[in-house]
Amino acid sequence: MEFLPTTAEIRKFFPHIPVAFLRTFIGMLFCVITKSTVNLNKCKKALGKGVKEPKLNADAAYKCLTRFFAMSCANLFVLCVSYLIFFLVGPLPSDTIYLAIDRSNWQLGDKVKININVLMLGIVLPNGCFVPLIWQNLNKKGSTNETERADFLSLFINHFLDYLPYHFGNKDFILLGDREFVGKKWFAVLREIMNFIIRVRKDDYLFEVAQSLGTTVAKVQEKIAKRVKRDGFFSCKIQLNGITYQYWVFPNKDKKANDLFVRFVSTLTKLKVVANAYYKRWKIEVFFKQCKTGGFNLQDLNLKKDKQIMLMVAIVGCAYVLALREGMIEHKRKPIKQQHYANQGKTHERKSIFTLGYEVLETKLYSAFDLLKIINKAIKKRKIINPNLLLNKHMSVIKS
Repeated sequence: MEFLPTTAEIRKFFPHIPVAFLRTFIGMLFCVITKSTVNLNKCKKALGKGVKEPKLNADAAYKCLTRFFAMSCANLFVLCVSYLIFFLVGPLPSDTIYLAIDRSNWQLGDKVKININVLMLGIVLPNGCFVPLIWQNLNKKGSTNETERADFLSLFINHFLDYLPYHFGNKDFILLGDREFVGKKWFAVLREIMNFIIRVRKDDYLFEVAQSLGTTVAKVQEKIAKRVKRDGFFSCKIQLNGITYQYWVFPNKDKKANDLFVRFVSTLTKLKVVANAYYKRWKIEVFFKQCKTGGFNLQDLNLKKDKQIMLMVAIVGCAYVLALREGMIEHKRKPIKQQHYANQGKTHERKSIFTLGYEVLETKLYSAFDLLKIINKAIKKRKIINPNLLLNKHMSVIKS
């Protein structure tokens, strides 16, 4: 892929990375988008055509791809892709920026099972779309513990937190998380960094709620139900390890759920903010679904090593954000038509912004050269963070 050019615009995001790896990244990105799969045996057939090298047959292309996924600087490369994704996101008009954290787990292999358990944190855009910023493979089954979450959050702090005000302005940041992401120590760590709204289970922290109300745990649920029926919500202050939080309860919109209510612990005390914010978290689940089965078929993954998996997640994340960009541009030019569902009494857009953008992107891509032009156009007018700061962050990863 010697003839695939790399411009200064994109190379500034990949300091210390050999140009050959950057070219392969663009080629692989093209293959994933046009073939709708991450399986290397399927992608190798499109690589030669994508980079306009007819002599690059399937076997040679496969060797090229396996060299890319065997790179020794995988952690650094993943961070570089994260920064690229970060700068593909345009200025956000809202005063509050929502971050969402979640985890997705699936298995590879028939006889020997390999667990892929990806923990991810990213931004929920004002239009509801989710943009991944940082991710980690946990190398285990099941949920995260408080220590793992705190370590993961420290990665986000080290690599992104200093840049958020620079990139988006001095705005409020709120982290949204589901019932897995609970814990007194975790809450204490989180509140030092940003506000949060975390959903909790039915029986979580009822003792603390009872203490706040001056009643018994046995009577708490009855009091909550009466208050929600009367006011439409329940709220009280609770103490967890000597720190004050707000405990919130709202009616559950899912009428089939076992619990009639949804419950949250938050640092926020304003009803309207809490009531409207949490459901934005659902968009990270939409992202996982669209990447795993709906768009790029991440579940087709045939890589087994942790660094290889993280590289492929980086490629899929970048492809997803590029599709979002195209979808947002097209939606602005020609809004997506609405579909009314009489049986539900609801109206929805006929297709998602991601699906629209993916369709537009596919029509534009005849080669990896076209993809490179789209990326360069997206980042050309963006003012990058002080290059010295970026280089220092990269060097810290190299040393680690």
